[in-house]
Amino acid sequence: MAATIVEELAMLVQAKVDKASFMRGKAAFEEMERKGKAAAKSAGGLGEAVSGLFAGGTLLAMGAFVKGQINVASALDDTSKRLGVTVEDLQRLTYAAEQSGASADAAANGLKFLQKNASEAASGPGAAADAFRSLGVSVKDANGNIRPTTDIMADVADGFVKLPEGAQRTAAAMAVFGRAGVDLVPLLAGGAQGVRELALEAEDLGIVFSQ
Repeated sequence: MAATIVEELAMLVQAKVDKASFMRGKAAFEEMERKGKAAAKSAGGLGEAVSGLFAGGTLLAMGAFVKGQINVASALDDTSKRLGVTVEDLQRLTYAAEQSGASADAAANGLKFLQKNASEAASGPGAAADAFRSLGVSVKDANGNIRPTTDIMADVADGFVKLPEGAQRTAAAMAVFGRAGVDLVPLLAGGAQGVRELALEAEDLGIVFSQ
């Protein structure tokens, strides 16, 4: 059975390797190669062969790392298109959700329902339109086009913090993000500024892959 969007995103989160990890791995490989060359100098011809194996192992390991990163980037691109966000924003929002105590599943499901409800709200009156209106959010821009998902989410977060804490916030979150809204309440409670700060933190930590 094909993996669902949620399952794919969860696997991607597990597969992510940040730039700091890459540099640590690269340094470890280079150190291994250095030691191999040092051994070659003290062991003659056999040592040179061992050194060659170290170097070859380094290249193979680095090649496997790069291949893995390409696969992850490709899968991220596919998933981001289905959720209506950029690859970079998908990673930022997933990180922000996780740091607020939500799971990758909640982030993916929430984005999926946000996109769906925004589309329904843009097409006319109904429950979805009422949900956004209650938060003071417009899903269309001045030209009548549906706004970017991340922009809508930022406005939803700002509208959310104006609501009384408790059941009213939970109901509003679920109306926009589906059942995942329950898990996203802590993230939304920080408002758009809180989401932006966590997104910048993801950038600073080097865990956002660019296309």
